[in-house]
Formats: sequence, C-alpha cells, structure tokens
Amino acid sequence: MWEIKIKHEGLHAYRNVRGASKEEAETKARLQIEAWNLRWKRLLDAEATRQERLKKRGWADKQSDIDKRAKEHAVALTKEAEATLDGLRGLLSRTLGQAHSFNWDSLKDTSRFEKVEPTPSVLEDYPAEPLITEPQFTPLPVPVTVNFFDWFLPGVRAGKLARMEVEETRRKRDAQERFVLAHSIWEKKVNEIKQSNQNASAKHEKAKAAWVLERRIFGETQKLFNSGIDEFKKSYFDRVPAALIRYWTEVLSKSEYPDSFPRDQVVSFDPANGMLVIDFELPPQKAIPNKKQVKYVSNRQ
Repeated sequence: MWEIKIKHEGLHAYRNVRGASKEEAETKARLQIEAWNLRWKRLLDAEATRQERLKKRGWADKQSDIDKRAKEHAVALTKEAEATLDGLRGLLSRTLGQAHSFNWDSLKDTSRFEKVEPTPSVLEDYPAEPLITEPQFTPLPVPVTVNFFDWFLPGVRAGKLARMEVEETRRKRDAQERFVLAHSIWEKKVNEIKQSNQNASAKHEKAKAAWVLERRIFGETQKLFNSGIDEFKKSYFDRVPAALIRYWTEVLSKSEYPDSFPRDQVVSFDPANGMLVIDFELPPQKAIPNKKQVKYVSNRQ
C-alpha cells in the first residue's frame, strides 16, 4: 500500500492519499489537488465579486445602510443555501444523466516550449585605424627665414638654414610621435573591443547551448510522458488490472461533488470474473448542510 501526503495552504486542507500501487496513489493525489485548486479558485472568485459589489455601492456606514446591506446579504446566503440543497437533491440524477466520456488525448501533455531563444549580443564595431597620411600626422612646413640680403652674408645664411633644418626635423619627429601614440591607443581600444565581443559571443553561445538542451529535455520528457499515456491506453484495452484501476479512478474524478464531500475511493479489479469493485467513501452527516434560510433581525442586528 502506497501513501502520499498532500496539502493545500489556502484551504488549510491536508490528506493522506493511499493506493494499492505508486501509480494509483499518485493519480489520486493529483486528482485531489486539482479538486482543491478548483475549490480555492471558486472561493477567490466569490470574494472578489463581493469586494467589487462593496466597492460599487460606496455607502456610508449609516445604520439604515447597514441594515439594508445585512438584509441583502441574508437573502444571498439563503439563495446559496437553497442552491446547495437543490444540488444535493439532484446530485444522483444529474450525475447519471451525464456521459462521462474519457478523452485519452486530454491526458497528454500538449504544452509548447515557451522559453524564448537567447538573442545574439550586439557586437561593438572597431574604430577606424589612424593613417600616417592624415593631416594631423603631417608635419607643418617650416617658414623660410632666409631673405635677399642673407645671400650676401654666407655665415648668417648658413645659420638660418641650419636652424630651419633642425625645426623641420623636430616637426617631423613630433608628427611621428603623435601617430605612434594615436595608433597605440587605437590598438588598445581594438583589443578591448575584441575581448569584450569574444566574451559576449561566448556568453551567448553558452546561453543558447543551455536553451537548446532545455528544449531537448522538455521535448524528450513530453514525448516520454505521452508515450506513457499511449501505453496506459493500450494496457486498458488489454484489460491490465492496474490500467483499469487507474482509468476508473480518472473517470470517477470527473463527477462533481460538493466541497464537503470526501473524494477517497479504492478501486479493484478481479480478472477472474471481470468484476470491477469500487469502495467509495460516503459523505458523513456533517457534510450535509442544515441551513435552509437566513434572516436578519434589525433590532438585534
């Protein structure tokens, strides 16, 4: 006998689900959790509707308004009680009138892999390489300081020409140093961008590889699960006892019962005589509501 403990925090509900096999216990646990989730959703929807009504009213807390709201609430509770009792009275006939057809495909996982593929990183462009022919690296021409009279003074002329040559050499050296510095800065920037782009590309490739792996695992897991449903279907038609028990556990879960009703059953199958036996827990007396009408007495509030 397998046993699984399940709980629902919102409803503060706890239960130990038992089954003759692990698969049966897991199926019953899943169905019970689905029923709890449906019940919790109804409670949340009802509370949201009630809050919306109160919000739209916008009444001041005068006694007459309090009485009016209380009377309306009493009427609503009365209608709810009547609907509950009517539902219990017609539970059997309504259930017998429904065809609990079993859709095998509904058990399969048809969800799609929703995770978006990682987008490639935007790579930074390289800056333009400095060229020695650019104007900023071209030395300025040295002004000519030799005049007409210097040609009659060889010593003065030679001195001026020597100084002009020195200035020209200095300007060429400065231009070359500016080019070397600019090219060095460019090389450093290119290396930084190259490293950054490589890191970004590697990060993207890693993220894409993880995404591809996750998508493959998702597809394989889904395929394995759905093939299990196909195997379950085949086993059912082959009258395998475990499959029959699981099938009828699923079918029984399709019936709608009041929230206070227990949903625990034990299904067994005797292959010798082809008999399916269902031991279904009936609701206790306390599960039957005893409220028929609600009235509000204003003088007693």
